[in-house]
Amino acid sequence: MSVLYGGPQQAVLSEHAHAEAQLSVHLPADRAPDRGSWRASLYASYQPHSGGWAEGVEVVVFHLSPGLLHEVCDDMSCGAAELLPKRGFRDPVVEGLAALCNSEHKHPHTLSTFHIELATHLLVQHLLRNYSSSPAVAETPEAFSSRELSRISSFIEGNIQRGFSAGELAAWMGTTPARLSQRLRRSTGLSAWGFVQKHRIAMAKLLLRNHALTIADISVRLGYFDQSHFTKAFRAATGLTPGSFRE
Repeated sequence: MSVLYGGPQQAVLSEHAHAEAQLSVHLPADRAPDRGSWRASLYASYQPHSGGWAEGVEVVVFHLSPGLLHEVCDDMSCGAAELLPKRGFRDPVVEGLAALCNSEHKHPHTLSTFHIELATHLLVQHLLRNYSSSPAVAETPEAFSSRELSRISSFIEGNIQRGFSAGELAAWMGTTPARLSQRLRRSTGLSAWGFVQKHRIAMAKLLLRNHALTIADISVRLGYFDQSHFTKAFRAATGLTPGSFRE
């Protein structure tokens, strides 16, 4: 899997092809519905295609390797489904996940890779359900046990500062990122990202009780880009700034 970004300056790409399936999503740079054109195009593996985007448009391009598609197909029990080409379509799920990845690209932090990787796996699941030769229906996954959830929590707490990928966390649990997400939602009602963020905020509350640590120190320990990013996330989760909570 790889994710490429372009815009908002106009560009034109000559015809090319590659082993990966490709999803290109055009997003207006200012997110206004009357500016540019929201559209997505899906290309199959080795399908020749050209590219480009107009002035004032940003583009997020997902290259989806055969291995990734096979992995997610296995998780969804859909056999050897292939993505079907489709040009210039609108899909709110595709657009929302592309916008999320674009935002993570613009405002990176230690868990951006984790967030983007999870979004891409969700995207592949959606594509296989709606734009494939054999539409997939996900099976109900097995829930994690309380002991397994404790192992996940231990990994998060031990690696939050450096950051980690969805693949690393999934490998720690002997599963795949797509299956990890499914089982966490089944077990907790939270997405994998939501589960990580819940632990991040819980850790923040504990660290804020230690007045020897500055809020900037805590931001670094929790893998936030800066103190402002931490404050915004903490307020969104608790309704308070870190300073107010500490008081």
